Amino acid sequence: GLAGALMRVVADRILARGEMPFLHAYAGKAEALALHRSVGFQVRRPMIFTLLSKADEDERTFGHG
Repeated sequence: GLAGALMRVVADRILARGEMPFLHAYAGKAEALALHRSVGFQVRRPMIFTLLSKADEDERTFGHG
């Protein structure tokens, strides 16, 4: 589709400059990962992140109500 075609064009231009194209992708998005793999990207290493948000007023400890 269009997204895959656009990714190929951008990746090819990056490669033509002698650079390595890369993406950061959320592992829970199977459709996005499938698209990335279909255009030649691969998982090099998992990335662990923590999402922080402002605690609700009722919460006394972060993440535990």
